[in-house]
Amino acid sequence: MQAAAAAGETYVGHATQELTPEAFEYEPLAPVNVRGRSDPVAAWRLTGGAQQAPHSAAERRPLVGRDRELAAGGAALDQGGVLVISGEAGIGKSRLVLALEEQARDRGFRWLTSRCPAHGSSQPYSAYIALAQTLPATPESPLRLLRSEQPPELPADPELLRAALHRSVLDALRAQVAAGPAVLALEDVHWIDPSSAALTAAIAGLATRLPLLLLLTTREDGPTLDSAVGAVPPLSRRELHLTPLSADDVAELVNGELRAPAHPDLLALLAERTGGNALFAVEIIREMAERGELDISGELVRLRPEVRVEDVPGSVQGILAARLDLLSTAAAAVLKVCAVIGRHIPDDVLGHLLVAQPSSPPTDWSAARRELQTRGLLTPDGDGVAFTHALVQDVAYARLLQRQRRELHRRVADALEALRGDTDETIDLLARHLTLGGASARAIDALRRAADRAIRLFANDEAHRLLRRACKLAEEMDGRPAGDADPPASAGLRLALAGLADLLGDYDEAEQLYREVRARTGELEAWRGEAAVLRKLGRCDEVLALLDEANVTLRPQPAAQGLLDLERGRALVAAGRFGEAADVLAAALPKLPASSGDAAHCLIQLARAQLGPGDVDDARRSAEAARDLFESLGDVRGQATALRVLGNIYQELHREDDAAAALTAGLAAAGRLGDVEERGTCLVNLGLLELSRGRLDDAARWNRAAIVEFERVGHRRGAAIAHANLADTPGRRGDLDGALRHCSLATEAAHSVQDDLTIADVQATRAAILLAQGNPREAAQQADEAAQCFRAVSDLTAAGEALELASRCWEGAGDPERAAQARAQVAALSAETASLSRSAPG
Repeated sequence: MQAAAAAGETYVGHATQELTPEAFEYEPLAPVNVRGRSDPVAAWRLTGGAQQAPHSAAERRPLVGRDRELAAGGAALDQGGVLVISGEAGIGKSRLVLALEEQARDRGFRWLTSRCPAHGSSQPYSAYIALAQTLPATPESPLRLLRSEQPPELPADPELLRAALHRSVLDALRAQVAAGPAVLALEDVHWIDPSSAALTAAIAGLATRLPLLLLLTTREDGPTLDSAVGAVPPLSRRELHLTPLSADDVAELVNGELRAPAHPDLLALLAERTGGNALFAVEIIREMAERGELDISGELVRLRPEVRVEDVPGSVQGILAARLDLLSTAAAAVLKVCAVIGRHIPDDVLGHLLVAQPSSPPTDWSAARRELQTRGLLTPDGDGVAFTHALVQDVAYARLLQRQRRELHRRVADALEALRGDTDETIDLLARHLTLGGASARAIDALRRAADRAIRLFANDEAHRLLRRACKLAEEMDGRPAGDADPPASAGLRLALAGLADLLGDYDEAEQLYREVRARTGELEAWRGEAAVLRKLGRCDEVLALLDEANVTLRPQPAAQGLLDLERGRALVAAGRFGEAADVLAAALPKLPASSGDAAHCLIQLARAQLGPGDVDDARRSAEAARDLFESLGDVRGQATALRVLGNIYQELHREDDAAAALTAGLAAAGRLGDVEERGTCLVNLGLLELSRGRLDDAARWNRAAIVEFERVGHRRGAAIAHANLADTPGRRGDLDGALRHCSLATEAAHSVQDDLTIADVQATRAAILLAQGNPREAAQQADEAAQCFRAVSDLTAAGEALELASRCWEGAGDPERAAQARAQVAALSAETASLSRSAPG
């Protein structure tokens, strides 16, 4: 053929033309005479590359072996809701999605699509950035945040911002559905970031109510998928797990690729080697054809005799690596750059990189890109190109030496900064490329700024991941043994990470980080942070010992002393030592700036201390002052605490509606922040409120939700309180055995954290249950023990109530003398309570 072709032209024979019609365009010629053949042979002249990339053409192949799945997907189009397609890489998920897209479009559906990028697990809303470019949005819509545009007015509160962003996406989808049924296809959910997962969950809920199908593809089931669609009712959620193709299906796929029947021996070999993986089957037959390893001269296509079976690759990665070996030098160089940029390669970024390094690869890369597309490695994608499959990028990236990767990642970061700056749009990508490029100082700064952006979007999980990377880089950059002093920047990163871990309920990590910084730098915030975590874990004695050590070690000035006293007061309140707590907090308040958040926190803790012994009016004044100060400072977390405490106080004042409103608002604020302790405590208090109103179902629901919240992070004290409160519900319904079970669970949890107040509360509850069961003597003993415990923690009101219960129990047990003694103790406690007087500081 080479000899027959004119200068500058390429002729091909029948076999080549049959195997490559989707890659190249040909013009038929009259048969030509070639050496070695007695008769003229059919010939074609190459006229150019095909208009359609081979990847897209391959996707249009008939769908093989998925009739059942395609029918199930068609049914999902009719019913809406959520459809999950799962399976290993290369099994055919994208091909099935394409078939469903064709079916949906034929039926008049709108088709929206997006993808979770492999690098996006720490980039908030990375799964929806591409989709946001296609959805209409008003100038003021928060949806423009995903386009890296700044709407004129946005809520300052992070959760309000998140809610507004979610609402804008949902409203845009509603507008799409208003014009007819629609499908939103989100691929590669195994790489989804937490913020995108939360938005996906909201979309999944919308899909259960509107003619909308949310179609997700993932390599695996698990927590990541559950976070996105786990709350969808089973009737609205369908799952299709793609299993390997059968030997017959592989045969059909291979014969279709060859456009000729293959020999049974070849089909058996391919079925065995590919394991029924569709991508592997297609790639291996292409590779063997390109290498001339197939004999297509007979009726059946077979291996050439000189090809050894053991030389046939045994993995799709091996096949792809072999195909990369066939690339020209220029195409191989371009592919290396593309592999570092990512799955999607914008033209401007790639062009900038190639111009910046004119020696390798060449600045005119159109021929190299055309070769990569022709070989089915890249495909056109919006403003650039994309890898036809994630595995292609993986293999290309794996072939780079570590030195090459680092250099290319730094060059990509430089290109992004030169072209787009360090805006919100690029900061996450910059952080990734600088980290992988070994540019530690720049990477740490980018990671910290990316974390700050994530926090502004209320993406705490993503921020946590970014800060962990920054801390690791700082540790490596520091290069000193773990026991040596940290530079201030490193300590600051650890404190920020500890604060996020604390907020997310990972108390073990938070405690460890605070202790490390405290040991290395002695910073006041590290002492306070560790004390706060220990208090949340119910280890109040350790808190007090730690604060004693801080006073000796730091010899603090008055302002710092006020902060340490604030932590001491909090611990004393948590331990139920209300009198001591009120004294400590009242002394701390004048040491703190009057209009500061610390002063507001001191006021709210003082309100809790005042509420313990029953100084309700003083507690209300302190709590309302704290709430007002938190609001003036825009401190959402402080507002959540103040609202929760005010809810308790209003309940004591029999202002039930005000109590419910305050607690509900506090719960919402805690949820916005992701504050586990505050949210759980609001749930407990709502349960108590509904119990006092006699709404037993609502009370049980709130307390069960609190138990789930607390146990999720190992907050044993919170779980103990919720179990103790839950014991009341079955008891009031007559399920006394169920009530006692919850008492046992509460006691076990309370003992594990030495929570004397909860232990006393459970004892009083158990006494009431035992009395109802007809066991007044044991009930009386429990009530007496509860009274002693309440007395020990200075809760005189609760101690008096326990003694009144003990008096009734002793009467029921036929012991009037012991009953009289209990009544006398009640009178003595009443007198003691009346003699106590406290007032809130001015």
